Amino acid sequence: MVAEGLIPEEKFRRFYFPLHAPTAEDVRKLIEAEGSFKLCKLETFMVNWDVQAEQPTLDLHSKAKFMAGTYRAIAEPLLISNFGESVVEESFERFIGRIEKELAMKKYEYLNLVISMMRKKQ
Repeated sequence: MVAEGLIPEEKFRRFYFPLHAPTAEDVRKLIEAEGSFKLCKLETFMVNWDVQAEQPTLDLHSKAKFMAGTYRAIAEPLLISNFGESVVEESFERFIGRIEKELAMKKYEYLNLVISMMRKKQ
């Protein structure tokens, strides 16, 4: 989009999208270091990124649009504040296309954490 003149290069270079996906061990260490809680249970399991994968009636484009929507809910305010509203729709349409191509090639999963804690007595 920079090459097409839709986004100024300087704004693109300054853009920072904070994204962190902690491991179970990261979370365990953080809870222990903070010290206020006893960790009762920490479990992990893989979740299909395409939660609608089991619905064979949906085409790849519909699945990709759904998946992009989960990112849009988080990223849209950041994109608007950095680049303006005019580029949001176009950037997500392109993102949907990229997801669609990826879904045609392989299955994607993400790690989900289930945590049970109790506040320590003071």
